[in-house]
Amino acid sequence: MFYQVVTKVVSDTGMKLSIATPTFGNPRYLEKCIQSVVNQSIPTMHIVCGGNLSFKTDIKSDYYKIIEETPDPGMVGCWNKAANLSETEYIAFLADDNMLVSNYAETMVNFLDNHPDCDLVFCNQYHMEADDSIDQEKSKQFTQLFGRDRLEAGIVDASRYESILKYNSIPMEACVIRKETWLKYGPFLEKSKGSFDMEFLYRMLLNGVKIGFVPEYLMNFRWHEDAYCTRERKDHIIGSIWTTESLMAESDQYRDFFKEKSVSLKGLLLRYKLKPKARIDLMLTLIKEKKGLQVVVKNTIAKFLGKK
Repeated sequence: MFYQVVTKVVSDTGMKLSIATPTFGNPRYLEKCIQSVVNQSIPTMHIVCGGNLSFKTDIKSDYYKIIEETPDPGMVGCWNKAANLSETEYIAFLADDNMLVSNYAETMVNFLDNHPDCDLVFCNQYHMEADDSIDQEKSKQFTQLFGRDRLEAGIVDASRYESILKYNSIPMEACVIRKETWLKYGPFLEKSKGSFDMEFLYRMLLNGVKIGFVPEYLMNFRWHEDAYCTRERKDHIIGSIWTTESLMAESDQYRDFFKEKSVSLKGLLLRYKLKPKARIDLMLTLIKEKKGLQVVVKNTIAKFLGKK
């Protein structure tokens, strides 16, 4: 059985980290993704879970396993299964079109080993183009956009959590968590759709998990035209609305923050195709909110102009 194989590999090598990857069909970049994990400076398990797979690879390694699921459980389901199959002390997450720098596992594992009270550590991401080239200037802008340039290396003080929430600073695919943390706060929730990572990370922050930051750029996030279609963007907004309203109900401290974010997201949803009744209901809901009329007008004009 796969469980026995993983347990044996982990036991024989002293392996501490597993990478969970969801996939589908015949993914264009998965072989490069797998190779980047195989090339880590310390042994690292890679569990790839996919639906309707036709993918084949010539990579030879005892440290990765591809799990085929039929029918396809979807991205969130695949990610959950891959994480749940992990037998190591730590878990990380990586989409099938992205890659890790060779010392990612070693650096992140060392941080958690040296900070036993830390639940999660994250690092910076390179901006990688479709051809694998790294854009240093865009990488720097990426860091600034998500507010990671404001953070100091080491354990992050809880006073910075509000800023981390505001800027969505923690990249799911550039963080490592303890398996026990996953067992406590996982799995990813299907209702949150494409915002499952935000829901998971925000929920942990609201519950006071201790987080660490490594400023090095240790993960390559690929930007390519096939990454996100219009339908997925709409689903992501719908999932994000559900997430913010769910978290709003859980936190008095950040209630206003999540409320404002929910209103903004509902406004963005007006830019997409909706049934007439659903659009009217959404507008009426927004108008009742502070500055809601401005949000309706702004996004209705944007839809008319074809902006997403």
